[in-house]
Amino acid sequence: MAYNAETKASYGVCLVQKVEYIQHPLAALDQLDPSGVLQQHYLFFPSALAFTNSQSLSRKFQEVEERLIKIQSGMKCDDWQTVKHGPQNGVEPDLVELPRRLTSILHGYASDSVVADVLGRIIHFLHEQLRVQKQNPQQYDTMVVDSLLDILAEAEKMQQDMKGRVSYARDVIQSLSQMVYAYRAQRDNELNVRLAKLSHKSNQLNLKLSKIAAHESHMNTIIAKSAVEYSLDMQVISIVTLLFLPGTFMATLFSASFWNFQPGHEGPVASKWGWLYFALTITLTATVFSAWKAYSRWKRTKQLQFKSSIDISALDAIEELTEEDLE
Repeated sequence: MAYNAETKASYGVCLVQKVEYIQHPLAALDQLDPSGVLQQHYLFFPSALAFTNSQSLSRKFQEVEERLIKIQSGMKCDDWQTVKHGPQNGVEPDLVELPRRLTSILHGYASDSVVADVLGRIIHFLHEQLRVQKQNPQQYDTMVVDSLLDILAEAEKMQQDMKGRVSYARDVIQSLSQMVYAYRAQRDNELNVRLAKLSHKSNQLNLKLSKIAAHESHMNTIIAKSAVEYSLDMQVISIVTLLFLPGTFMATLFSASFWNFQPGHEGPVASKWGWLYFALTITLTATVFSAWKAYSRWKRTKQLQFKSSIDISALDAIEELTEEDLE
């Protein structure tokens, strides 16, 4: 920056990355000096630039604070029922996204704090230059210097305010981070407790099912034993029948009046009515086999009934089973 005392003109070069960064300070020159008197001083533009940058940085800090307030409101930090009931909108906070947002805000505060420190040193340098000029009223207009000092004083107040906001924001972010990790740990513990309860319930259900399986195995054993007993009985009956049936048949045959095997009998041995014996025997045999076949078929269609001494409802596991257990 160059200053011509004779013409009271200032010349300077401002290096910025974007044109938008300098448009706002240029627009603020008329607001800071509507009469144009202060613009004749060569430190007016640096002072105005420091003031407008302080305003922009202060607004940026305020926006970040609003983001922090939204996070605090979402987590209900001022309510002791936060962990139990969750945020005010009824939706649990995103515990994965919150640490990232807090870290991003903290990084933004760190970079803005560096800018604020540099801006504070610039304001301090300009302040010292104007103080020196104020001590030399013959060369510099005291009213102009005082007005510039007032502008820098406002900028310095904003700098002090930003330092307090940065300190407060760091404490808030640290406490919120601790709360997020504590909330995550508590949620993990609650999930572990729920898993333990579900595992216990599953074990109880498996125990009930094991009791039912044991009961079914016991019933199958009883049925198998009964089948073996019935099979043995049928074998005994079959053996006895095979032993006595041939002899009984022969005794019946020889004792019938259709045949005459008496000693000394010289007439015909077989009667002419002998065919009646075979006809009745065959008919009776067919009737017996048909009745036995029909009874066996009816027996198979009939539901198997357990013994009255066996009561399946006495099993506690079946009585304890509910519809929820079977889902």
